[in-house]
Amino acid sequence: TADGTAQANANLQPLYEFLPLLSPIRKIVGDTKFQSDIKFVGEITPTALMQSTLALSGNIRADMPSFIIGDTKKDGNKTSSTSGTNPPAPSKLPDFLSTALFRKANLRIESTITTVQFADVKAERVTSNILIANSSISSQVHIGSVFGGELHLKDFKVTNIDPAYPLLLVAAGSAVGARLSLKNIIEWAKPEYANDVAGTLDVATHFSIRPYAAGTLIANTEADGSFLTKGSRFSSRPLAQMARETLEEKIKGLPGFEIWGKPYMPDKQPPSTTSPTLLADIRSQFSLKSSALTLTQLIATTSEQDELALKGTVDLAFN
Repeated sequence: TADGTAQANANLQPLYEFLPLLSPIRKIVGDTKFQSDIKFVGEITPTALMQSTLALSGNIRADMPSFIIGDTKKDGNKTSSTSGTNPPAPSKLPDFLSTALFRKANLRIESTITTVQFADVKAERVTSNILIANSSISSQVHIGSVFGGELHLKDFKVTNIDPAYPLLLVAAGSAVGARLSLKNIIEWAKPEYANDVAGTLDVATHFSIRPYAAGTLIANTEADGSFLTKGSRFSSRPLAQMARETLEEKIKGLPGFEIWGKPYMPDKQPPSTTSPTLLADIRSQFSLKSSALTLTQLIATTSEQDELALKGTVDLAFN
């Protein structure tokens, strides 16, 4: 049986030197410094730790120079653009989430991270405030620099956390992005089109995700919000290329395709000294449900104050 409190103020640097086997952790969290004031109560069962009733409460503060997860090589993190598929939902929750250590926890974790590297996405000046209580996780996260702008994740909460019923888990919250570079975003998502766009993006959205429900993550995501681009330039080249690739993919399923072959759509267009571009700021309301992105009102305003209003739906499942 355990009942007591513990305070700690530590620097992990000496621990790495004393225990070289912890070097893989150092690659992830660097020379982290942390402070904690923890109360613990309950029973510990050494032969069956997962059944122990030990519960923790208190506060933890961590200051990290870096936090790195995933291979930073872009080629290893990109999904093939020709696959036309969405990533599947994860299959199960960790068994740890069914233990008293999590279900009875009442922990507040505050952290400041100078640099975060998640696969090939780099962020700087990341601060977070996380509360683990009542079998749920709630947090506020501010990213001072990502994609050339900043991002604020507000009131993000994960509820219904139970490994016995993973389908009920819900993650919901709001996100606000400001001055995000369109070029940086496209360079990360579709590097081949990075030179076809310029400008900044402001976006605000509320979202809800059921990550363990059947189907793909995009199918289990609902969102609504608005966005605004400023100083934007868009080339028509990627639109024409995507239209050609989509048409080819659809035609493959038609009867007689193997006989008639592809339609005449040359990969190389005649050389041109100028590339058609759209110079306009774009604002729109949007919603996402059942893999369908609906633009309820998209307005493009040119520097001459001409306006183009559009609305429609984009099938993100590529059906």
